[in-house]
This record gives sequence, C-alpha cells and structure tokens, in this order.
Amino acid sequence: MISLTDISFSHADRVIFEDFNLTLNHHEISGILGPSGIGKTTLINLMAGILPLKKGTLQGIVKGDLSYIFQDPRLLPSETVYGNMAFVLKRHYPDPKACREVILRNLTLVGLEESLDRFPDELSGGMKQRLSIARAFATPSHVLFMDEPFKGLDPGLKTQLTAAFKRSYQATRKTVVFVTHDLDEVLALSDRVMVLGSRPARVVATEIIPREAGSLQPLVDLGKIKASLLSHMI
Repeated sequence: MISLTDISFSHADRVIFEDFNLTLNHHEISGILGPSGIGKTTLINLMAGILPLKKGTLQGIVKGDLSYIFQDPRLLPSETVYGNMAFVLKRHYPDPKACREVILRNLTLVGLEESLDRFPDELSGGMKQRLSIARAFATPSHVLFMDEPFKGLDPGLKTQLTAAFKRSYQATRKTVVFVTHDLDEVLALSDRVMVLGSRPARVVATEIIPREAGSLQPLVDLGKIKASLLSHMI
C-alpha cells in the first residue's frame, strides 16, 4: 500500500495539510476529488517528491519509480512524436530495437502510430495529451500521478482521451493516483474515490467502485455513489 502518515504542509501563511493521513492500494486507480484550491495537486506533488515532505512519513513509493501526466503535455517542441517518446525511454531501453517496440506499442494504444514524424506544433491539443499519456505508460514505473489531465477539454475529446487512458491502463496495470474537480470523470475511471474537504484538508468521504475485470465497467449503481459524493462536496 501507499500510506501517508501525519503529513503537515503549509504554503506561505496557509496551512494546507495538518496531521493528514491517507492509504491507497497498489494496482488501483485512486481518484482524489475536491474543489479548486483545496490541496489536490499539492498532495500528489508531495507524494511524487516534487514538493519536499518536511513533516510526516510517506511509504510505498520508491524514488524515481513513477510517471506523471500534467495538465499541459510538456513536450519538446524540437522533437517529433517518436523523439519525445525516445527522449524519456532510451535510458530505460538502451537497445534501440527494444525501445522502438515499446514506443510503437504505446503509441498504438492511444491512436498515434501514424504520427511518428510529426512535431508538437503539428498536433491538436488532444493528440498532444494522448502523447503524454503514451509516454507516461511506456515509462517502466509502477506508480502514475495525473494532475487533472483532461481539464478544459470538450466532452468529445475527453471521451477519446479517457478511452486511450483505459487502453493503456489495462495494458500495464500501474498504480494510478489522479486528482480532479470533475465528478463524472472520477466516476468513469476510479476504483476508489476520495473527497478532500475542510481546511486544513482532510478526507471527508471515500467510495469504492467495483469494476468488471478487463473492461473497467462498474458493477454498482454509479448514480447512488454520485449522490453520496455530491453530498460531501456541498
């Protein structure tokens, strides 16, 4: 398991977490829901080591054994789709043939196998984010963090990216922790949903969503779970 124990963190004069505790299961998709400014991004940045953990303990994550999908794709403008993948993966796969196989397999999962030689400025916003998804899942890490990766996208594009994410997830079964303020998004993807509320932030509700193996289809009534989560977000 991943566990955070007695975490405290402040930014400027604002206390974001104080004696905060959280436990997550490996090989699950854990969705962290909450309003803007509650501390969702701060939480996963503490877990990922982007922000220093000064008080409390974190267990279950090995330094360097993680991937991260940000709100913006963060691509190298001078590299092609293939080059952006290879830049990250070549240190993990020093054999060029093996590296190419990994790149092609993951680009196929997100529907970019025909765009190997295109540069970022030749890609749509959705294609750029699909590339960032492929890059993160291709990296041989056990834990993946996502910071609102579908924020601001139109419903049709969000559906495409969600489908690409599911295909990549089923191929790797990484441990995924992602944050969002979108209730429908978290219900569509998560095995476990936690709502952050109050100030300093704490977990005010947790819901488990059993899913059919191999398809991620929910085995329970999402309407009831949605109503329960909404009651803790008001």
